[in-house]
Amino acid sequence: MRAIPGMDPNSGGSSMRSHAVLIALACLAAGSRVRPAAAQTDPAGCWVGTVGSGTQVQRAVLELRRSPGWGGTVHLMGRTMSADSLGSIVLHGDSVTFTYGSGERATAVAAVLGADGALGGTFTRGAGSRPFAFRRATPDPAAVLLGYWSGALTSGGAMVLRAGVEFAPAPCGQVYATFDSPDQATNDLPFTALSLMGDSLLFEMTYLGGAFRGTVSADRGTIAGFWTQGGNTLELQLARGDSVTFRRPQEPVPPYPYDTVAVTYEDPVGPVRFAGTLTLPRGEGPFPAVLLITGSGPQNRDETVTGHRPFLIIADHLTRRGVATCAWTTAAWAARLGT
Repeated sequence: MRAIPGMDPNSGGSSMRSHAVLIALACLAAGSRVRPAAAQTDPAGCWVGTVGSGTQVQRAVLELRRSPGWGGTVHLMGRTMSADSLGSIVLHGDSVTFTYGSGERATAVAAVLGADGALGGTFTRGAGSRPFAFRRATPDPAAVLLGYWSGALTSGGAMVLRAGVEFAPAPCGQVYATFDSPDQATNDLPFTALSLMGDSLLFEMTYLGGAFRGTVSADRGTIAGFWTQGGNTLELQLARGDSVTFRRPQEPVPPYPYDTVAVTYEDPVGPVRFAGTLTLPRGEGPFPAVLLITGSGPQNRDETVTGHRPFLIIADHLTRRGVATCAWTTAAWAARLGT
């Protein structure tokens, strides 16, 4: 028999037996190190990630609990953050299925726990399905930004639009973030990606084709960087605190030297009631009149755009000079408001 290094072939069976015992113990130790991997098939705990693909993505948090029985909650971060209880939870090997919602919102979820520890699968509602990808949740570093931040998008130092961002606490130590554009009368636009690494901040809104990359100051009091959307880049600077209400000195302030009358009329073609404002000079008429008609798209009666109300100013200017005016809220605007 060829000698094995470190072993005396003439030492008898006791040495061979001792080495056999050592080999057996080594195998047992190796087995004990492998065994905890089975715990990776346990889906209980907090998961974070995204639901959907392409421009239709939502950030999400999934809580799975197994005490006293299996239960949990799914939170989808849209313009509001949902909180739907899970039902019909079934585990089979590395697979888990559950449902949430009812009626038109009834959703079935099928997931598989991968070898890399990620949880992936599909959310199915009606005839449509969306993929999802979750990972085990860890505390979000962006929690240091909790609160409301206000500022503006600028170009060459000139303000283009006011802006506001709210970072709010979410379950499992996560952060729910939304964007406000007061001058466009748009609020609570959800982030589809959020990452803070050191002082580097990234957030995205894929449904707008927009992304921000910037830095957070050392005192966590300001954020500065660049917003890119549709091939255009603007500077974005934010500071902690409520948004600023800009004064528009050209806008008329009551009391007016003329009368304003709320008017409505029915659309003879469809079930739509239009609402508007009629301005009338005081004194003996008749008066010439101007009908103010907006362009395409949803508009209110003041034709509000980026915080300005041009129809309000035009109506005031004309009526002070003896010309009646009438401006209408478009059907598209009313439909957007659900009225």
